[in-house]
This record gives sequence, structure tokens and C-alpha cells, in this order.
Amino acid sequence: MTADEFERFRQACLKTWRPYPVRNNPHPAINLSREEQQGVLEAALEWLCYHHHQENSSWDVLRLVGELLKRGVSAADSAVCGWIEAQAAKRYPFSSLPLDELVQWTEHQETIGKFSIRLLTCLRKHLPLISKRATDKAHRALMRRLSVALKLSTDDVLPDIRDAWTAVAWNWQNSLPADLRQTWDALLALANSQHSAKPGKAYLREAGALVMELPVFTLIMRDILESLGRDGPLEVRFRGYVSGRKDLLDEDFTDLLRALIWLCIPHVDLVDHLRDAGERCLLKLKNIGPRSAKIAAACAHVLSQQADSSATQAIVRLRTAAKHKSTRKGVAKAVTAVEERSGAEWAVLEETSVPDHGFTSSGELGYKVGDFSVSLAFARTGTPTLLWSDGTSPPSFKPPASVARDHSESVAEMQMLLRNLKKTWRDQILRLEAMMCLGRRISGGVWRSHYLSHPLVGPLSRRLLWEAGDTVVGFEPFEKANEDGRWVTIEGELFTPTDTDSVRLWHPAELSDDQFQAWQRWVLARRLIQPFQQALREVHRQDASPEDQTEDTRFKGEVLHQGTFAALCRQRGWDYQFHGGPSQFEPSVEFLKLDIRAALKVTENVRPSATTGQLIIWLHIVRVKFFACGRAEALPLQAVPAVVFSEVMRDVGLFIAASKAARDTGWRDDIPASENSGDG
Repeated sequence: MTADEFERFRQACLKTWRPYPVRNNPHPAINLSREEQQGVLEAALEWLCYHHHQENSSWDVLRLVGELLKRGVSAADSAVCGWIEAQAAKRYPFSSLPLDELVQWTEHQETIGKFSIRLLTCLRKHLPLISKRATDKAHRALMRRLSVALKLSTDDVLPDIRDAWTAVAWNWQNSLPADLRQTWDALLALANSQHSAKPGKAYLREAGALVMELPVFTLIMRDILESLGRDGPLEVRFRGYVSGRKDLLDEDFTDLLRALIWLCIPHVDLVDHLRDAGERCLLKLKNIGPRSAKIAAACAHVLSQQADSSATQAIVRLRTAAKHKSTRKGVAKAVTAVEERSGAEWAVLEETSVPDHGFTSSGELGYKVGDFSVSLAFARTGTPTLLWSDGTSPPSFKPPASVARDHSESVAEMQMLLRNLKKTWRDQILRLEAMMCLGRRISGGVWRSHYLSHPLVGPLSRRLLWEAGDTVVGFEPFEKANEDGRWVTIEGELFTPTDTDSVRLWHPAELSDDQFQAWQRWVLARRLIQPFQQALREVHRQDASPEDQTEDTRFKGEVLHQGTFAALCRQRGWDYQFHGGPSQFEPSVEFLKLDIRAALKVTENVRPSATTGQLIIWLHIVRVKFFACGRAEALPLQAVPAVVFSEVMRDVGLFIAASKAARDTGWRDDIPASENSGDG
């Protein structure tokens, strides 16, 4: 029934019927057929969604809905849930809800087994608000009946097929035998009752017992995790609206999915699937943000509870993929949980859990696909590469057409192995760079076993300069590395750190300009390609300033494009909020191990021509200050470590170089002439 048809039906009823009195005054709709009543009920619920602010003129529609609900007339889940959501959004939530009739209808739906999980989730979500109407004994009795009905609705607990994972769950349910299907239904019902941020012990105990009776649970969760991020059959609900996309996760069912993921803690064989699912949920989508921070946090939590090195390495991958503040918070909780469970620092766990991906100690990995040999090796630049060779022609980076046609599955496995290897390789580069910036020291024995001898970290470590005690050493020649290596000083003298020496990555900010330039010449003379800028790193030194000076203004007046600036802040680990209107937020970065926080103050150009709506396009740099973490008083610049000062200023210089507004054509038209300086 359309909206116009319902309005004509309503006006025709009002000619012969009035909402009051209630007793012995049934609505004319009760004389319609069951199918017609269902259409009228759905149209009435839709009418109430759009006219909920006209309560004084809608008593006849409320009576109509109450009469049909009392008689157990079914309606589409979307119509009922939309009506309940509209009631919750009112100024006085559920003030006009026919509670008695709703309770009777709920009990009837539960009895006949037509209670879908979407409706169940919606009612449970708003149960606290509905309970506020229970001001007398009769209403409290109704609330008890409603609570019982919601808890006992376990016959049909699978969600509607909307996104990809719900379709997988339906397919599995239809293929299970009767006894396993009953166990799966009970598990879903129990999981659907979980709405907290962390799993409770009682839930894990009860659900774990059901999982033990379901031998295919691992296979079900493998398929569900693999489906996350794929296109589903329908457009899903996201943040209260139909998103228009099919690769998102429907918000009505994310709590159920999260509760199922929690049950994967004992299943170490799902580590790779949890890691990949978490990465897809952390992926930033245009105009949306992360696909699902809630599910990504659930995957990280499960990995943090698994005592396996592969799980620790999976958290490293998720930590690298988490760019937004909300997602970083969830992964940080997982890191803390791993540290508490293992009793070791995260840095130690990282260096002891780096996978070797099957490489031998000599850094070789080979396979045979058809008549071709496939080798994974590191190019001269250090990048992992995949080479195909038949022994007669030069190696090729791409698989031959005949191999791709006849051995497509093997080729896909090789390419997947290369992708995973590159991700691990990038993670280790970021870890080594962070290790250099924090000045973390390790013993010579750890350095030799976990860095030089590791088949993946070794090629990276031998391209970097290390400081053993007070001596800076580099590896020569780096193409002919062996287990011990040949380490030399800047004068060319041999120097081999002992197992008891304190070793750390050298940072150029701690040396004089002459020593810095000498090592630069050493690296350039050997054509050494380092995994990140170390010897050729930009160094910013503190000016000769008074001891009480607390701010640096060397970049004052530089103009930044806010969109590019915000993206770079997220990439470099800075905390940032978009500037607009009266915002006074300062981008900042924390060095927690050193108890230092750096803040960059920027000001806004609020001219109308320089804005898009309320979003400021151009920002001007004012100054940089340093603070102790959790303190409001700025530190004197002389008290800031040279490495921290240089790294912060390097980041600011990167922001300027990458997002400088002067590179955009016509940028000066948006800035007042008084601010349009030549060095801006």
C-alpha cells in the first residue's frame, strides 16, 4: 500500500470511526484479510515514521497499529525497526508507544518463530529507554514479559542476507546437518546477546562449550573472515543510513560478528585470516573512513590473547595499518595486553617474532612450478623480488604465459607470498627507523642473532650504520655478507662488536657536522642504498638560543594545504583534527618512551574565498613547542634531546615540502596580500 492509498484509507475510516472510546470500538481494519492487514500495518508504521512530530493528530493511526499488533499481524522488519528508531529519536522517546500491544506482538512473533535478528537487535538496543516508561506495577510486568520474549527468541537467529559475511553464514547453515545446525543456532543466539566492548568470562565459557560441539567452527569462521570487505548481495546500513555500498559491514550485525570473532582465541590456525580481515577493516574508504574499527579491534584483541609469535607479528601488521586515532586506540589495547601477558616489552616481542617466510640463513628461497624455477630474493635496492627462470633464458619478473595458464593456482600462491613478504619487509623498515629515533639499545648478542643472522632483517641491518659503545661502524662490503660480517669504522679499521657491547642504530643528529659529512661520503662512495634515510637524513639542529626559550619559530609563516597536511599527520603518527571555525586544536606527536610531546601551532585563514563550507583550506605555521607528557608547561629547547628535536623538525619540514600551497596553481588568490610573502 502506497502513502496516498493509506491516506485515502485513513480518511475513509475517520468518516465512520473515532479513536475513542477504546473499549468496544475496534478499528475497521480488523475486517480486512490478513494480507491486506499486513499492507495496512506497514503503511501505518511508515506514516508514523514521517509524522512522529504530529502526535496530536495521529491517535487514529496509533490505535490502528495497536489493534493490528495485538492480533499478531506480521510486518517487514524494516518497517517495524524504522518505527522503533523514530520513536527513540523523539524528544520524549517512546511516549506514544503502545507497549501492551507491542509486548503481545513480540510474544506472538517469538512463538511462531518469525523473530529475525535485526528486529531482536533493535528491540534489545532500545530496551533501556522503553523501560523508563515502566512507572507502575502493570508496566513493570509488561517489561518483564518483553525481556523474557527477547531472551527466548532463538529459533531464527541468523541475520538477513545483506552483506557478504551474512550470506556466508546462511550458506553454512543450510549445509549443516540437523544436529550441528541446532548447535550453530544456539551459538548464534548466545553471541547475539553480547553488546559489550570486551568478551565476558561467562560468555567465553558457555560459547566455548558450544564450539567444542561444532567441529566445523574453524571452517565457518575462515570463510566469514575471508568474506569481510567483499561485495554483498545488498546495500548495507552504515551510521544510520543506507550507504549505497555493498562492501561495508551492516551496522545492525557488527555486534554479532564481533562476538563470533572473540571465539577464535583458541584457534591459532586462524591467525592469518584474522590479520587479513583486520587489515581490510582498517582500510580507509573515501568519504567513510575505516571500514569497521569495531571489527578491527576485535581481531586485534583475539590476536593479543594467542600465545604465538605469528599472532604477535600479525598485531605488528595491524599496528602499521591503523592510521586513524580510533583504530590506533584499539590496536594499542592489544599491544598492552600482549605485554602484560608475556611480561616483556613490545619492542622485544617485535624483534623476536619476525617471520622468515621460509628463507634459509643465506637468504634464499626457491620453488618449482612446472618447468620453471621460482626464486625469491632481494634486489640490489633491498626490495623483495620474484624471479622466474627456465635455466636457459635470463630470469623474468613476470611468470611466462604458459605457466600462468597451466599453473594459475601456483602462480597465485607465489604472488601472495611476495605480497606478504613485502608487507613484512615494510614493517621491519618502519620498526628499524623507529628504533633509531628512540635510541633503543640492545646487546651485541641480540644484535647478532635477531638482526644480522635473520634472513629478512639481516639484509636491512647490513645497509645501516650502527653505534657499538662510542664507535660508529658500517658493513663493508655489503654484497658479500656472511654470518659475522666485516664491520669497519670511518677510518677503515676492522671492528666487530662483542656480545656484551651496547649496540644501537646511529642517528646523525648526535655527531658534529664534520663527522656527519664524513659518513655521508662513505655511504655515497660505496653506492649503499639504505632502507630509509640515515646517513643522508635531514638534520635540524637547535639554534643558539637563550636557556629559557621554549618555542622554535624557524618555520613561521609557511602555508600548508590542510587536506594534504592532515593525511601526512596520520601517516607520520601525529594526532590531528581538522581545523574549522573556533577550533584551537594543535597537531602533536608523543615520544612516550622519552616522556616528550611536541606540538605544532597553526593558524587559520578564515576568509570566505579560502574555505569550503566550514572547512579551512589554508593553514599558517606559527611555532613548535615541546612538553613533558601530561604536562602543560613547555620545556626549554635546550632540555629537548637532539634526536627528538631533529625528528620533529624533519616532520614539519616534510609537511611543508609535500603540502606547500605554492605548488597549487592560483593559491595566492586565496590569501590576503598582507600574507602573500615571497617565502610563504
